[in-house]
Amino acid sequence: MGREIRVIERVNGTPTDTEMWTKTDFNQFHWAIRGKCQKVLVKG
Repeated sequence: MGREIRVIERVNGTPTDTEMWTKTDFNQFHWAIRGKCQKVLVKG
């Protein structure tokens, strides 16, 4: 696995937001994923 993860948010198949995350600490990464999921769910 690489050290970076690209997160692409799509609406109807069209990218609306793209972020590049660098993996450093597992706990930090875990909270970043939770935060991103919550942002997407609240927005929708």
